[in-house]
Amino acid sequence: MVNLINEIREIFISLGFTEIRGPIVESAFFNFDALFQPQDHPARELQDTFYLSNPKEAKLPDRERVLEVKATHENGGSSKSTGWGYDWDENIAKKTVLRTHTTATTIRRLAEFYKNNDKAPVKVFCIDRVFRNESVDKYHLAE
Repeated sequence: MVNLINEIREIFISLGFTEIRGPIVESAFFNFDALFQPQDHPARELQDTFYLSNPKEAKLPDRERVLEVKATHENGGSSKSTGWGYDWDENIAKKTVLRTHTTATTIRRLAEFYKNNDKAPVKVFCIDRVFRNESVDKYHLAE
């Protein structure tokens, strides 16, 4: 398996992509909210996601970014959508989870890209661990 992963990694690098890494313990903000998954979405429930009691809360990004995500959830913000139409809760966004997908790492990099005014386009990939509360069988693990 390690050889296959390394082969895939080399293919992406040869195509000009940069490998990125992110934290395994992630905020609900980057794992869900920044990807505009509503806070009442079933994938956020305990049977699908590992929520942590230590650390209980994560630090959120700069206030401007948080308010943009909040506005997009509530009324579409500047996205020209109507949003989800609910009162977004910052306390839910602060919850810590074991990362459920590597897209959380990508959205962290895109936020950094935007903040630093990096040159576009950016080509990144992430091959890393994710955790889901799955029934363990011969095809599935929690990791």
